[in-house]
Amino acid sequence: MNTNELKLAVLAGDGIGPEITAATVRILKAAATRTGLRVSLKPGVIGWEAYHKYGSTLPEATLKVLRQYQGWIVGPTFAGE
Repeated sequence: MNTNELKLAVLAGDGIGPEITAATVRILKAAATRTGLRVSLKPGVIGWEAYHKYGSTLPEATLKVLRQYQGWIVGPTFAGE
């Protein structure tokens, strides 16, 4: 593993989650640029989007992504539409 690369999964969530995670990613990228850190980001789905697409709020496809990355940026989810 390259110690100068941070690998993160990005799970936007529901409601205001996508706005929060987008702002978080922008800040992370700006900080990474200033410090020379390489960042690898991989989107995954959780919450209602995942439920509508896969029938689960945390589908196996997302779990596979999570297992491959060092950490996660997770936006909030909510219990209903």
